Amino acid sequence: RHWEKLFGAIGQNFFPQMTFSLEQLLGWNIMSKKDEVGDASATASGEHLLEEAIEKIKSGWDSTNFTLLPYRDSKDVFILTALDDIFVQLEDHQVALQTMLGNRYITGVREEVEKWAKKLSLLSDTLDEWVQCQKSWMYLETIFSAEDIQKQLPKEAAKFQAVDRQWKETLRETNENPQVVECVSKGDILCKIFQNSNKTLDDIQKS
Repeated sequence: RHWEKLFGAIGQNFFPQMTFSLEQLLGWNIMSKKDEVGDASATASGEHLLEEAIEKIKSGWDSTNFTLLPYRDSKDVFILTALDDIFVQLEDHQVALQTMLGNRYITGVREEVEKWAKKLSLLSDTLDEWVQCQKSWMYLETIFSAEDIQKQLPKEAAKFQAVDRQWKETLRETNENPQVVECVSKGDILCKIFQNSNKTLDDIQKS
């Protein structure tokens, strides 16, 4: 895109994958466009640094996985643990992306930066709902494992069982594929699931 701009400045057609020499550029009077060359060079260098920063963020999340533990020594029921490093990385990368959006050379890479800013914002919301759901689920699971409570609160027990099934299924899938960004690969579906679960669990606790 930078060469295309320069070729336009010297009145020449440019197309991807074309080859040309310095001699040709000189023949096309490139030396009369030193300001345009300087601007294009600075912009290309600035965008390259931003692209490298984005790639670092991508590779960082590619290698970031959830740590799960069996719940009460169960073989197929899991909970998340050791989330501190994930939240620190998430906050650092969100700050980095916001800084990039204020960079003077953002124009050429804005779309990719905004895509990741949106993805990490959704990840942050999803994790917040997830952690809250885990706390409530663990608290209520202990209560509703007692048969007398199930008999005393049949409606609440039925509501909890529905959330319980969803929770166990989600965590089993996460255990099979623990990559953190995978939880937002389908958009806000998981976030909405946890939002609904949290509302249900909150209603149960009030009862």
